[in-house]
Amino acid sequence: MPKVSVVLPVFNAAPYLNQCIDSILNQTLQNIELVIVDDGSTDESVDIARSYLEKDRRVRLLQNKKNMGLINILNRAPEICQSKYIARMDADDWSVPERLLLQCDYLDANSEIDVVGSWIKLFGGRNEVWHYRAQNDFIKALLLFKNNGMPNNSIVVRRELLEQFKYDSSYIHVEDAEFWTRVMIERPDVRFANLPKVLTHYRIHNTQVSEKHRDVQQFQYKRIVRRLVEFVAGSVTEDEWLCHWSLIEDTGQELAAIARWVNKLITAYQGKFGYGEYAIEEKWLNICIKRNRLADVRCLVNMPERFFFIKEREVIINE
Repeated sequence: MPKVSVVLPVFNAAPYLNQCIDSILNQTLQNIELVIVDDGSTDESVDIARSYLEKDRRVRLLQNKKNMGLINILNRAPEICQSKYIARMDADDWSVPERLLLQCDYLDANSEIDVVGSWIKLFGGRNEVWHYRAQNDFIKALLLFKNNGMPNNSIVVRRELLEQFKYDSSYIHVEDAEFWTRVMIERPDVRFANLPKVLTHYRIHNTQVSEKHRDVQQFQYKRIVRRLVEFVAGSVTEDEWLCHWSLIEDTGQELAAIARWVNKLITAYQGKFGYGEYAIEEKWLNICIKRNRLADVRCLVNMPERFFFIKEREVIINE
């Protein structure tokens, strides 16, 4: 039985596929299986995948007769994978050699964690590192703000979670955000983590879903976020909703009104999920900085001293 199964959906990814597959087969953790699912490619993707079947018994190739979409493949993961851990991989990205070993070791050592991600490094159109937060409480609270808190192309998930929950096909292009939000609502004890190390390199190019479907994504994100906000805080007025969205994309609401909403949200969130690792407070700080209203940070919202201690340490570390 392989330690971890890597699900690799492929659709017309020929220019990038060799680098992606090689990065998985050259992992330091060798007890793996790579399940390539071709989703009706019309380029040379299938030929490239088949060439690996002849060289490595850990590779399996499944072919959809027609394009079924990413959500279909993700929902089939538990039935097509053999392992207790299932890793996500995108066909245009690549993973560092120690990725799967570090993530599987982490899940072995932390039985309470259901999903583990990592930092990712962007390449191609941009060159930067995204430093995802490590703490479960912060990751969960970020879902309130249009942020998964985990890079979906670099996660390893316990099999049972993917057996219990399925991706919703009505949320195409934002399926991950809807999935994790629903998991959080229906199973509040779910626990997330990120390893503070770059384990996956994320290719940026203008054919990605996030570039081609921005308007649809924005509409769907608002549906997802509002559902979680109402789960946390109960029914919200339209003014409260606009105040909340100002913490994501400043809509120009009065700062005093946003502060009242932030105080309400912090109290409600703690009642539902407990300590949020100051994710909500950080959003409040950011909008005060953006509006040059730092003097209002403490006087309008009850900000714990420990929050400022943490932020000062982050500045020192980042410098």
